[in-house]
Amino acid sequence: MTIRAARLTLNAPMERVKKSCLLTALILAALWSFTAHAATLDQSSPEQTLTLKWEAVEGAVAYIVQIVDQNGAAVLERTVPSAALDFYLPQGDYRLRIGVINKFEKFWYWSDWEDIRVVKRTLSQIILHMVGLRISAGPVYSRVMSPWDRYLANSFSGASLNLGVYSDYRYLRWFGLELDLAGAHYRGGGDLAVGNIMTGGGVVVKTAFNFPLNALLRAGGGVAFTRLAYPDPFTGKEVLLWDSYPYYKAGAALEFRFYGDYFIEAGANHVVTVMPGNDLKTVEGFVRIGVRMGTGMSDEERGMAGRKELVTSAPVAVRISAGYCYGLLLPEWSKFFDNSPAGGNVTLALMGRRGFMRHIGIEYEAGAAFYNAKSGPNTLSHYGSGANLLYHTGFAFPLNGVARLGAGVAVSSLRYEQPFLDEKGTVWTEDL
Repeated sequence: MTIRAARLTLNAPMERVKKSCLLTALILAALWSFTAHAATLDQSSPEQTLTLKWEAVEGAVAYIVQIVDQNGAAVLERTVPSAALDFYLPQGDYRLRIGVINKFEKFWYWSDWEDIRVVKRTLSQIILHMVGLRISAGPVYSRVMSPWDRYLANSFSGASLNLGVYSDYRYLRWFGLELDLAGAHYRGGGDLAVGNIMTGGGVVVKTAFNFPLNALLRAGGGVAFTRLAYPDPFTGKEVLLWDSYPYYKAGAALEFRFYGDYFIEAGANHVVTVMPGNDLKTVEGFVRIGVRMGTGMSDEERGMAGRKELVTSAPVAVRISAGYCYGLLLPEWSKFFDNSPAGGNVTLALMGRRGFMRHIGIEYEAGAAFYNAKSGPNTLSHYGSGANLLYHTGFAFPLNGVARLGAGVAVSSLRYEQPFLDEKGTVWTEDL
């Protein structure tokens, strides 16, 4: 439950006192227990108490708070010794004024009537009110460290996409969570080439200064899908080998907000891909441009007085989804493997917000499915990543249709056993 109140001005007889009596009602969540049902309100529950605070008036020893409903009927009148009041009201629209009692214990004057609204939020609405998104993308330069620098040249053709979740609420504004998708391509001697696609997450510690330039420290890890391409020395044909390895990273960056919630971020990460023998160590330098989709919280709620709300004016909206996928095989493969009840899918899309563009979007999609053989211990793991063009019906009611068309890269891992040789093996393949 939240109180929204406009600025209150007290009609003081002296200009000095009048200026000191600008009352600002804090928008404070009436933090009821997260276990309470969102559809019910219990007036006796202490978790649902509302708190109203205002700037103290010099010379005042007490205050009278009056609240009336839209019909003018009084619903609350209380005298308090300080510039704060805890109370409860059901949802609805009200009018509020505050009177001042001076040091002679005489009534002094009233503030103007102001409209307020009491709104109950569900748990999901409270979380969404506190959390915002940070999206950025840009090129990456990767410098290969020893001993791999003897075989591979540095990469100038990398790119990265970063999605962060942040909050501007009190101490949470110093921290964030991130998801990363990055890729790099390295050339070696002859026709040797190595491609690295990394996907993972991490944590961020950042400054929250009230000016455009801020610093970020990040650490995290994930999975790197590595593609090795080289010519067969006997046939001359290209051989492709895929494998997956864990990686971890740490780095630092500077963020400069140059217009509203748009920013440029420049920094470096030290990345270690854990491989058999020698780990692949690289130093990544990157420049990304991005936008912050704000939390919509007031300055008082953030605990950051004087800072503007982080509400973007971008003409695009972000559409994020994740969930369960059921993999249904076509007849050619269903003879060998069962359908997959253990799949997952994640999408990130940018949708237009104006005119016809609200129906159109561009989407990044990643998914995985795992299939068991109809006989024997063989398994097939299938990983896909690509881009789609979206069409969204954009109706004004909850049910809408989405059509997508796209392409990408699929990487499959077949794990098998040789029944006669008692050997196990893994074969990776790559297809469009």
